[in-house]
Amino acid sequence: GLQPLFVALYAAWLSHERPSKAFWISAVTGSALVIAFALRDGGGTVQAGDALMLVAVGIGALGYAEGARLARQIGGWQVICWALVVSAPVLVL
Repeated sequence: GLQPLFVALYAAWLSHERPSKAFWISAVTGSALVIAFALRDGGGTVQAGDALMLVAVGIGALGYAEGARLARQIGGWQVICWALVVSAPVLVL
């Protein structure tokens, strides 16, 4: 629900594009529906894990949008390789 919205926000910001108002209305409406469902299914409360998940979604979306931008410059396979090299220390843990 939130990941596509965050990716769209970051992609629009990084590429200096302005999607239509209808696009943003649809994106926000879809995300709001997913959030409403998650809140209803989760008992209507927000937990600490929800905040951590929101941070993870924000960081992941930024990485996704930046990776797409870089792929236009250096190629997708190089972006993937560099992402693996940069994340290797964390993956080892």
